Amino acid sequence: MNIFKNAKFDIIIGCIVLLVSFAVIGLGTYNFIENEKAYDNFVKTQATITDYEVRERWDDTEKKYYYTPIIEFEAQGEVYKLKDAETNNPKDIGEKITIYYNPENPEDFVTPENNKQNAILFFVFGIIAMIVGLGFAIDGIKIIYKDKVNLASKTIDDSEKKVFD
Repeated sequence: MNIFKNAKFDIIIGCIVLLVSFAVIGLGTYNFIENEKAYDNFVKTQATITDYEVRERWDDTEKKYYYTPIIEFEAQGEVYKLKDAETNNPKDIGEKITIYYNPENPEDFVTPENNKQNAILFFVFGIIAMIVGLGFAIDGIKIIYKDKVNLASKTIDDSEKKVFD
């Protein structure tokens, strides 16, 4: 009986993780599509990386650096200096990148490169969660199936003993 509780637990956890994986993939897809739609209404321009804010973090025993690019671009006669998404793989200062900004609010901008990277991350984490969820669910189903097969064969063995006794 305890085996069935463990199997049911595995199946429930597997289903929950599967639901989470679908949500992660769905959210990533929705975010990607919404940002792609923004390109239709936003203005394309070139921004220049003028500087970086650098943060350091310790991961276990290793110090890692994360860079937040400061970008500069001109929109509607004004120069905007804004922060882009943090990265651990910085580009060169002075390098030009393509951005799309909202003409009604130039501080609202998207970077196509970041949009694609985010979509890939959501998709990869969603697939990993899906594999883990399927693993739990399949493991639970196997436990139940094996136990039922063992129980059925034991019942057959018991009935054969009664026939031959």
